[in-house]
Amino acid sequence: MLVYNFYFTKGKSMKNTKTTKQSCPIKNTLKEHRKLILALVAAFLVGFCFKALISPSVKVAVVDVQKIVSNSKDMAELQQSITQVSQELQEWLTTVRADLEKQKNRQKKDELTKKYNEEFAQKQQAIQENYNEKLSQIDEKINQIIAQTAKKEGYKITLFKTSVLNGGTDITDKVIEQIK
Repeated sequence: MLVYNFYFTKGKSMKNTKTTKQSCPIKNTLKEHRKLILALVAAFLVGFCFKALISPSVKVAVVDVQKIVSNSKDMAELQQSITQVSQELQEWLTTVRADLEKQKNRQKKDELTKKYNEEFAQKQQAIQENYNEKLSQIDEKINQIIAQTAKKEGYKITLFKTSVLNGGTDITDKVIEQIK
């Protein structure tokens, strides 16, 4: 490493000389590992802060969503309506088959088959869209009730019971009471 030294001599102006300076090996090592040291310090601080966040004062709740859904009045109504719609669709299919069997003309039978297939696809799509919309509404309602219950009970974190091996307080029954 080249270093320029400036110095004054008695009564003369400043002189500029080049000298070669030997650098300290410890200083070079610190410079080379500066990023590593900063990363380690940052990791330590993050770990320390995380430990402070997850202290015993933070209450954790767990919920069994499958149990909540199976006890939901709205879900039972949705299942009942799907069963009813499926029965109506089955009755419609029975009348369609009878209508197709009555047809003697092959061309007319093919046209009716095409028409009924399109109508069946439309009905099936409408049923699926209706089911998905209602299921989404039920899901949103359940999530809101879980969040409200957890907040009211003073829990900061709520987890699915299936993802927790140990710990947390089960608030499933309290949520079921509010859903019914």
